[in-house]
Amino acid sequence: MLSFNLIRNVYKQAADLVAESAKSFNKLPAYIIELKKSALEFTKTALHNISDMRGANISLGRYHHAQGNLNDAVMRFWLVSKFIMPNDQEAYAYLGWTYYMKGKLNKALANLALAGDQADKSLTQFLQEDEITQIPDNILKQYRDYKAIQSLSNFNHAELALHLVQNIFQHIDEIPKNFKILELNCETGFIGKEIYDKLDKNYYLTASDISPNMASLTAELKDVKTKIYDKIEINSPHKILQSRKVIYDVICSSLGISFEKNLSDIFKLCAKNLKPKGLWGFVLQLTEHKEDVKLARTKNYFSYSQDYVTQNLKLAKFEINSIKDLYIDS
Repeated sequence: MLSFNLIRNVYKQAADLVAESAKSFNKLPAYIIELKKSALEFTKTALHNISDMRGANISLGRYHHAQGNLNDAVMRFWLVSKFIMPNDQEAYAYLGWTYYMKGKLNKALANLALAGDQADKSLTQFLQEDEITQIPDNILKQYRDYKAIQSLSNFNHAELALHLVQNIFQHIDEIPKNFKILELNCETGFIGKEIYDKLDKNYYLTASDISPNMASLTAELKDVKTKIYDKIEINSPHKILQSRKVIYDVICSSLGISFEKNLSDIFKLCAKNLKPKGLWGFVLQLTEHKEDVKLARTKNYFSYSQDYVTQNLKLAKFEINSIKDLYIDS
């Protein structure tokens, strides 16, 4: 059993850490700033009232989780569930999500089982299913929300965006007026930055993402005072394309449609939302074996065989201009 002084010392160190890191507020995305302010406020209160240790550690755990410091998040939620307020269901619920993000699915399920009414029922059901045909939108949204801040420094995704944009625009001789581009599940704007660097600004670029946190980071992108994206929508690729608000010259996505087993529907929707001779450019993870489709459950995406992808493109009436294999370390 941890002594009261040890718990207090661990907590006091965390309080000092949050107070020190508060100096860098202005360098962080808006939603991270709010989490940090919340953690700091709980910290100040708890220094005067020991009963607030639970709230402060929950808030610190959420902050670490959003920053991608999953081990630190686990420690905060674990302290609450074991010592500060034993069997706290909210702490177990956060532990379930954190272990899921770490790819430790059995531990995620075990903690969700202890979370009672606080457990995310859709996540529990998803982890218990034997046959997965798609990542449910609500789980994908939360997963991408949690991953948003880490995506800013994902150099592999930046490299994929560079190759994708180069591959798309080698097939376009001239950019006409009112040229419209749609990016599906934009993450944190790597494709938009490549397009902005490559083209004169006589195009209209729309980004979409199912994650509000991803969209928030994308909205902050600018060169001096010029925004990279003209419009940002928060919704799934299917719902964006089903709305049929605009017909595009180019639709693109880098690892943004790999969340369902069957690619036929999304390909057909893209075809319906493109102008004649419009281009659909995308990046997908290829399977390493012979199976057509494989789910990486710990990473929340499907991978596909090249034959399966080309077959579904042809069914959607696409003419394949080029295919390029890229080998990037994960």
